[in-house]
Amino acid sequence: MLIIENNMKILFAFLSALFFGIFCYGGTVYTPVFGSYSVKCPANADTFVSIPFTRPAEYSGKIQSAAMNGEYLDVIVDGEPHWTENQFVYDASSQRNYYYLKFTSGNLEGAWYNVRANGAYTLSLEFGEGELSEISAGDTFEIIPHWSLSTLFPNGGNFTKNTIGAFGYNATKIYKYTGFEDGHIIEPDPGVNNAFKSVYYYRKFGTTDSWMNGKTPVPDDIIEPNCFLRVRQPAGSDVVADISGILPSCATTVVSYTLSSNTTQDNYISFSNPVDIKLSDLTSALIDSGVFTPTTSSAPIAEDRLYVYDNSTAELNPAASNVYFYRSVGNVGWFNGKTLANDDIIKAGSAIVLRKKGTADPVAFRGKFTPFYKK
Repeated sequence: MLIIENNMKILFAFLSALFFGIFCYGGTVYTPVFGSYSVKCPANADTFVSIPFTRPAEYSGKIQSAAMNGEYLDVIVDGEPHWTENQFVYDASSQRNYYYLKFTSGNLEGAWYNVRANGAYTLSLEFGEGELSEISAGDTFEIIPHWSLSTLFPNGGNFTKNTIGAFGYNATKIYKYTGFEDGHIIEPDPGVNNAFKSVYYYRKFGTTDSWMNGKTPVPDDIIEPNCFLRVRQPAGSDVVADISGILPSCATTVVSYTLSSNTTQDNYISFSNPVDIKLSDLTSALIDSGVFTPTTSSAPIAEDRLYVYDNSTAELNPAASNVYFYRSVGNVGWFNGKTLANDDIIKAGSAIVLRKKGTADPVAFRGKFTPFYKK
């Protein structure tokens, strides 16, 4: 078990036997490791919360073959899992989970894609055709249910609930930069300093006992991997956000992109690191992959910027705790202004805004981050 308190400090970790026992991928056997942590959300302040854990995988297997079918990827899996038709497809009356496939090996290790349909041994995924060449027969994967508000924070968790007729009054608000509609994630708008796509609160009044978005119950809205939440606690009392789940069994990936020509774009991300790391630990995932563009100037002039929010202050609308760029010439490394910052600590659970400089045409890059327990 891995337990982390509200400052995200490791209290106890038993990781020496991390990969022994239950699931098998091509001869590699491991036991899922459970973790939990608590984040204090002070009154009259914003607190950033990311989720370094997943829900338990419901299937693990290997790719036999894959091919594009219009806008979706059709996958045939090794073996005969004998799935029920569309058992991984949401149904409000019988099956309340949305699912994603996460690659656990190969060139796409850590990448995840929403499941749109399934047969007895086939899957249909939301997938970009440009990544088809990255898939190979034998790549392993897990099928994992997305977190939802009701599974991440059952019955509203410890948050302050809306208990009177006025919708949302005096309740904890949870803000997210992406939205969710008809099974699809709605990305932020082009540009920087984007408005939130979703604002949630828990209502317990009359016949309503549910997570809400405005006046609409949305208990099954998903909290996708590698995103973060901004929790706004009203004046009056502090609360504690308790989160528990499974440590990811493999690397994770982050994506940066620009959405409109010559327009600087904010990307809202987090890393699945359940412990503090050095900024330099992100160099491979961000710089080597092309996710983050370094400057070639000897002056402190950034191309892309990394805004890190680590809850070091308790206030509304806090500024970034630190702002970084990377220099690839001269004194190479991460900088905060004119100060070399390779050894700066990125606290576990930090929220990150990657501000990508505008490009002539929209672009997207994927970078892989390997947590400490997988190295």
